[in-house]
Amino acid sequence: MNEITIQLTLLFSYILLGIVCHKLKLMDEVSDRYLSGLLLKVTLPAAMIVSAVGQDTSNQVEAFYVLAVASVIFILAPILANIFQKFTGCDDIYKLMLTYPNLGFMGFPIIMTMYGQLGLFYASLFVIVFNISIFSYGISVLNNGQSLSLKQFINPGIIAALIALLIFVFNIPLPVVITKFLSSIGSITSPLAMMILGSTVAAVDFKQLFNSKLLYVFSACKLIIWPGLIWLALHLFIDNPMIIGISTILMSLPVAGNVSMLSITYGGNTSIAAKGTGLSTLLSLITIPIYMYLFAM
Repeated sequence: MNEITIQLTLLFSYILLGIVCHKLKLMDEVSDRYLSGLLLKVTLPAAMIVSAVGQDTSNQVEAFYVLAVASVIFILAPILANIFQKFTGCDDIYKLMLTYPNLGFMGFPIIMTMYGQLGLFYASLFVIVFNISIFSYGISVLNNGQSLSLKQFINPGIIAALIALLIFVFNIPLPVVITKFLSSIGSITSPLAMMILGSTVAAVDFKQLFNSKLLYVFSACKLIIWPGLIWLALHLFIDNPMIIGISTILMSLPVAGNVSMLSITYGGNTSIAAKGTGLSTLLSLITIPIYMYLFAM
C-alpha cells in the first residue's frame, strides 16, 4: 500500500470514527464546537509553528518566490469564489469551500510522494499563506463581510503563522523540549479535525448530499475548473515545472477541514460545509490520482 493510499485510508477512517462517535452519542454539536475551538486556538497553531523549525533556508530567494505565488493564488481564489456566488446565489460558506483546500492532511503526503523534501517545504510555505488568509478573510466572511477589527485579526492562527515565518526567515532554533511539546500537541490536529468533520457529517441527510446539483457544480469548480485556471495562469509567468505542479495540485484538493471548524466556531452554515467537504473529498479519490499522473516528474 503506497503512502497516498495510506493517507486517504486514514482520512476516511478518522471521518468514520467521528460518525460512529456521533451515533454513540460520544460526540455532539456541543462537543464539536468546543473541540473546534481547541483545534483553531491550540493544536493547529502549534503544528504551524513546529513546521517551520529546522527548514533548509539556503535558498531563500526561491522560497520567497513560492511565498509570492501562494499569496497571489490566495488573493485570486476569493475573487473566483465571489464570481461563483454571483452566478449561483449560493451561501457564503461556498466562498470559503472554494478558496481553501485540504493542504496539510492530504496535500503534504501527496507533495512529499511526488517532489520529495523540497516539495514538502514549498507546500509548507503555502500553508503559511493559507493560514494568514483563512484566519483573516475566512473569519471576515463568516462575520457577514464586516471588516475585522485589530483585536479580531490578532488571533492564534495569525500569530502562529507570523511566528512560523519569522522562524524560517531568521532560522531561529527552538529548544528540543519546546519543539517536541509543539509537535506532540500539533500531531492531534488532523485526526481530531477529521473526527469532528465525521461527527458533523453524521447529522447530514445523505440524500440531500447526492441530490444537490449545486454541490456537484461546486465540486467540479473546486476539483477541476479552479486548478485548471491556476495551471493556465501560472504557465504564462512561471517556467519552474515543480512550482506549477505543486501549486496546481494543492489547489485541486478537496475542502479543508478548517472550513468546518471555522463554521462551527463562528456560526457559519455547518451543514453545507460538511456536505461540501464530504462530497469533494469523495470525488477527489478520482481526481487526485489523475493529477498525480499528469504532474509526475
